[in-house]
Amino acid sequence: MKKAKNKEGRIVNILQSKENEEYFCIACNKPLVRAYGDKKKYFRHEQDVTHFCDNKITEILKTYKEPIIIKEVNQDKKNIVKKEIENAIPKLEHLENGYNKQQWESIIETDGYNGICGVSGGGKSKSLIGKIEYLIKEKGVDPNRILCISFTNKVVKELVERLYNLIGEDSELVNVYTMHSLCYNLLKKYSTEDNLRIISDWQIQSFFTKVMKLDKTQYLKEWKPNDIMSFINIQKSKMCGYDNLELDNNMEFMRRELSVVFKKYENYKQELKSIDFSDMLYLLWKKLKENTNMTTNIQGQYDYILFDEYNDANDIQLDIIRIISELKQNVTFYFDARQSIYSFNGSNINLTLDFLKIFPQGKLMNFYYNYRSTQDIIKVSNRIISSFKHDLFYPIEGVKKEKGETQIHSFENVNIEGKFIADKINDMVKNKNFKYNDFFIISRTNARSNSIEEMFIKNKIPYYRKNSVAFMERREIKDILSYLKVVQNNSSKEIERILNVPNRYLGKEAISLLTRHSNKYNTSIYNSLVTCNALSNKIYWVKGAKQLYSKIIHYSKYKYKRLSDLIDFIVNDLNYYEYLKKSVSTEEVLNDKIENLKSFANMANDFGNLDGLIKHFDDMFKEMQDVNKASEKVDIMTIHGSKGLENKVCFVLGFEDTVLPHKMSKDLEEERRMAFVACSRAKDNMYITYTENHYLRDEPVMPSEFLEGLDSIINIYEH
Repeated sequence: MKKAKNKEGRIVNILQSKENEEYFCIACNKPLVRAYGDKKKYFRHEQDVTHFCDNKITEILKTYKEPIIIKEVNQDKKNIVKKEIENAIPKLEHLENGYNKQQWESIIETDGYNGICGVSGGGKSKSLIGKIEYLIKEKGVDPNRILCISFTNKVVKELVERLYNLIGEDSELVNVYTMHSLCYNLLKKYSTEDNLRIISDWQIQSFFTKVMKLDKTQYLKEWKPNDIMSFINIQKSKMCGYDNLELDNNMEFMRRELSVVFKKYENYKQELKSIDFSDMLYLLWKKLKENTNMTTNIQGQYDYILFDEYNDANDIQLDIIRIISELKQNVTFYFDARQSIYSFNGSNINLTLDFLKIFPQGKLMNFYYNYRSTQDIIKVSNRIISSFKHDLFYPIEGVKKEKGETQIHSFENVNIEGKFIADKINDMVKNKNFKYNDFFIISRTNARSNSIEEMFIKNKIPYYRKNSVAFMERREIKDILSYLKVVQNNSSKEIERILNVPNRYLGKEAISLLTRHSNKYNTSIYNSLVTCNALSNKIYWVKGAKQLYSKIIHYSKYKYKRLSDLIDFIVNDLNYYEYLKKSVSTEEVLNDKIENLKSFANMANDFGNLDGLIKHFDDMFKEMQDVNKASEKVDIMTIHGSKGLENKVCFVLGFEDTVLPHKMSKDLEEERRMAFVACSRAKDNMYITYTENHYLRDEPVMPSEFLEGLDSIINIYEH
């Protein structure tokens, strides 16, 4: 027989069994002998009566359910560390079914609340997939009673694919969701309400714009629709409604106004019979708390829950999982608090740091072996995160024997930096057997890597912007460049783009009338702007058109010393930043767009006149389209976009004060964690860079404090 009971009454597979423990027959409870040879491994009775029990055992296992056993937690963390290190070291030489000891123990520890604190490159995803396989194949769990939750749709898709490759068609029955898709599906399945249509972004924007004007709020008059929406989302992530807001002391004076606007928004959605993104979680949570039949049904639906990327979870997500798992209490959480970098979305790092306080009867296991990166990369990562001290963490230990280049490079400015990176990549591709898709460019913000794009185009290096668009294709760059082109030559093509930037209420009908007029009288759309009959003498159209015409004349006559002066003048005169505020989802996105415009203005100073700047950008845009037809490309991304990814070679840009850590951040330790995440993406080669002059302004900038101590580990090269 392959299975037996241990002293606790748990059923154990022969491969899980240990040499010095006692085992008993599942059918007759008599002691068994553990036969564990090189070729055959099985349990047998002391007398040869095993065959009498085999059939009985098969029937028993069909209805068997594991007993709930409370695990005692050793609160002495030092003893835990010592024990785990002692147990893990010898097991590295012997892989159990392709897993090391840490991973294998996490797989077979299926019951109760388990926390898997795993380093990047330590095999968290591998062990998560392995646990699902183990539950199905070894414990006979119905795949449909397993729930797996991860952070993004992309990761969910990858998990589904890996599951299918491992266990085949059974994987299609496993419930794999993002948290939002899980909650939305449960609402649709169990809720009797018909108000689950998703409200559109334009409806939200329109509502808040109208409310803020009509209510004439005293304290919120500077808030934009996205500011209010972000506030409401954060409150819901903390399980707070309009009648019990959780506010810092410095915001208490706004409580009444915030509550009123919040309540009006909830009423507005009810009228539309709609919900927003955060409601998917908040409404399900409220219904679960009511402890209705719906709660009971959902609790009985899942026997085992696996929660991936738990370090990005917020309060309401944890509470939903606690309620859903209340009946079985079998949840495994996979996390690394050192990679918690989403506080702007409401994620709470204390959910991981206080795991054993939240689940006092839970068990914590650590993966501290990294299979991804070279020893030098791991040393750099350990050093960066070393000041983030907690009993939960142990220094990362590398397994990889191969060596690569791990270096720090200092440059006078971003142009020299960009040339070095482009030359380095081309050399490695041409002479060292690398491909373009072996490279990542990682920076704190999109704007910090703008100069790299230009250098890549010049050097014919194909690239791709992950979760973003190329610098020259960004809306804010196209808008201001179109204004410059109209100032230069009254281009009809470009004036169509800026007719409603910002909004002048010149809709499709107005644009059609202007186009027809210009074609009929063989004139430009620009000249048609001041011809009243071109717009059928409609007052508000005529007013908007004349306003744009006068602005173009105003900009054409503006005297400037540098092109950046003209760009700054146009941006400020249009109140363009306020225009952008109305169309972005977060303050971080807005700041990114503002930095892009400052970067554009800085680039413009390399040209003596407007003709030269426009010709350069037109030529670069054409070259970019040609270069990027290649199938293999360098990936350019932000630190947030790099999370969960890895590659052979990583250039980590901008280890500069005000960049990393970022000047807008209020949490230095989260910025440190971002630096750690960025550096732990590299497998073989990593190049950290910083410049002596600020990438947006012609002024000195200090190196990042996160570089402290790295010169004792790796070399610094000055250019």
